[in-house]
Amino acid sequence: MNKNLHIDEEGLVSRDKMSGHEILFRNYFKPLVVYATRIIGDANEAEDVVQEVFLNLWNTRSDISKDDDMTSYLFVAVKNGCLKKVRHEKVKHRYENYMKYSVSPTDNPHHYMMLKEIEQCIDETLEGMPQRTQDIFLLSRYEKKKYKEIAVKMDISIKTVELHIGKVLAALRDKLKHYLTVILILMMNL
Repeated sequence: MNKNLHIDEEGLVSRDKMSGHEILFRNYFKPLVVYATRIIGDANEAEDVVQEVFLNLWNTRSDISKDDDMTSYLFVAVKNGCLKKVRHEKVKHRYENYMKYSVSPTDNPHHYMMLKEIEQCIDETLEGMPQRTQDIFLLSRYEKKKYKEIAVKMDISIKTVELHIGKVLAALRDKLKHYLTVILILMMNL
């Protein structure tokens, strides 16, 4: 194998000649797979990466200059492909672990019913409040607005916002005190 294989005058990787591409493939496929296997640790995955590099090389052959060092290009392209594959696998693994250990309350019918009951209790508590208090609470908790933003939007002081939020939270604490144990159990199972 030539250590510094350049595109020659005939065009080793030309637009129309598959033979130049075949020469590159035959000379470099196995060494590139060995190199990729060292990075990834899986020969089958390494072969996939190398094949993708050669496919990309073929698809972009018109952009390759006669002065390009194909050896460097191929090894760098394989290294980048391997690193991309490793990053993808890490993300995939994290997602699988997240899905494996996260349990939705809807997975357990009893938890789902309890959650619906708690939601209904919260809704009833809010409905029993004056409209302005409801609006302030919804802006704070559901739209994630800061007290200052709510005060500016509703043309009231920050202290007034705090007062309205405090009223709702006190009412919810009172209304939901019987559900405290259930809420803790649900939170531990999430």
